Amino acid sequence: MEFEPLALSAGPYLDLQCEGGARLIGSECGDCGHRLFPTAAVCPNCMSENMKRLPLSRDGRVYSFTVLRQAPPGFESPSIIAYVDMPEGVRIFTHLDMQPGEPHCDMPVRLKPVAPKTDKLGRKVVQFKFAAVENA
Repeated sequence: MEFEPLALSAGPYLDLQCEGGARLIGSECGDCGHRLFPTAAVCPNCMSENMKRLPLSRDGRVYSFTVLRQAPPGFESPSIIAYVDMPEGVRIFTHLDMQPGEPHCDMPVRLKPVAPKTDKLGRKVVQFKFAAVENA
């Protein structure tokens, strides 16, 4: 598999134009092989700038989760946050698109892009969640 070098800005972390649907984009170090999400311009493992773009799978598994019953302004309550393990060896901190009582550890989930939110400065903020595979 060939990778293209990342610019120092580290580029976007969500490709909405990808064939077959949206895909998260991580990084892989061309020197030590360390993988991470979101993208980075410098490897946190070996400090190399030889970072490559790494398209991630759409499917992963819930590693751990919690239900937030008190949400900050602009967020729904209750909401579920989780760590999702991806087949590429990357663990992603994310929201789950499901109700309390539904998620469980090792549950298969799939990437689900959601409508962008607008921040206080009027900028569109791209976001994503993961949903149960049968509901994605």
